[in-house]
Amino acid sequence: MTISKKTESTIRIDHEFVSDVVRFTNELKSGNNLAKINKNAESPALKELGKILEELRDYLEHTIARDINMLVNILNYYKNKDFTHRFP
Repeated sequence: MTISKKTESTIRIDHEFVSDVVRFTNELKSGNNLAKINKNAESPALKELGKILEELRDYLEHTIARDINMLVNILNYYKNKDFTHRFP
């Protein structure tokens, strides 16, 4: 049984996408909230997965990460004995 060139290409592209998703999630776990998925998938299910993961990253960046960065900045002010800043 011979695999067509199109099928081989789809498998290769999807494999590269999955490898990139692994890299992406590892970056997120290490605190890089600006990580992006750089590869595209061919199969519809993996395209949908990529979209969902990007939406999750955006959510984390605009909620949790933003608040953590704001808190760290305020703590730095406190460290320098400037207690005029507040965490909302």
